[in-house]
Amino acid sequence: MKTNINQNDFSPSPLLLVSLSLMLLLFIACDKDNDNNNNGQIWDPAWMIGTWEGTTPASVSPFAGTKIRIVFENYNLEQHDTTPAGSNMVYAYSGTFTWDVDDTAWSMQFSHANYPIPDYNVIIYDGMNTIGGQSMNKVSLRITDTLQTNPWHSIDLDWGPYVDNSGNAPTSIDFFGDVEIDISGTLYRADYPPNDGSMIRLTKK
Repeated sequence: MKTNINQNDFSPSPLLLVSLSLMLLLFIACDKDNDNNNNGQIWDPAWMIGTWEGTTPASVSPFAGTKIRIVFENYNLEQHDTTPAGSNMVYAYSGTFTWDVDDTAWSMQFSHANYPIPDYNVIIYDGMNTIGGQSMNKVSLRITDTLQTNPWHSIDLDWGPYVDNSGNAPTSIDFFGDVEIDISGTLYRADYPPNDGSMIRLTKK
């Protein structure tokens, strides 16, 4: 017995078309969310390369209104660990740190070769993937006077942890920590606690 096949039997129903359209829209929305989450990766370490400048806050003494310049020239990957969310990368940099740029300038070289000696002329960027497609970022600055003893300088500053999900590194960072200068046996110290009014803002030029 021959069966007549009607082409309309294979036409999708309006309800099926609506369902497929909704599924497609949902897939696009989810994919877009995933793209946004995937942007929160560890920053390219070259984000720090260049010249950064800033001035110590006028509200903190001593050293109020002191201009700082940091020139980052190159970097080296020092540590790469695997985490449940991805990676933890530690980069150390080389360059020049200058204190009191506009007055009695004092400069000190820092080098990635000094890593991991603590507190010895090294600046590091520590970036880590976090669960949820974000990154956690920190910068540690340790500059110690190795060329002279009078005056003698010690600068210990930190930034972060800063959680990011954009994938875009900042062009300004706020350091907290302390600066010590010994002049003829008298120690002067300024503290910069981690709040908006007392930190040292450095901006990339």
